[in-house]
Amino acid sequence: MGTITTISAGIAKVSGLPAVGFEELVAFPGGVFGIAFNVDQDEIGVVLLGEYWHLHAGDEVERTGRVMDVVVGDGLLGRVLDPLGRPLDGNGAISGSERLPIERPAAHIMDRAPVTVPLQTGLKVIDALICQRRCKNPHSAV
Repeated sequence: MGTITTISAGIAKVSGLPAVGFEELVAFPGGVFGIAFNVDQDEIGVVLLGEYWHLHAGDEVERTGRVMDVVVGDGLLGRVLDPLGRPLDGNGAISGSERLPIERPAAHIMDRAPVTVPLQTGLKVIDALICQRRCKNPHSAV
């Protein structure tokens, strides 16, 4: 258990959690969570995720032992989530069996799909508009 030493502008300084890891999720009173970023030997800086107006210096903080992650899969299509992966749209719980960390390395270049359609103009926005028009009506002249 650690304690909040200072809190302001969505950042809390916490002491008493020397073994906390970088980007580890920590729990505050009232169901507020935060991500540990500034990890020093004596004090850590935590970015708060949620309403923190009720938190004060001296409140206890707990480690969760995990990094920030969310449910992934087709059950997320069309859903609205908060930063913690909780649904905000009122459509019930999110279905999904796999969870992935929000911060992870990108796939290696060789593991990615190859580029099969070259850019037309070299400007991504214009090329996206051209592709969108062609995809809707493949026989239209651009």
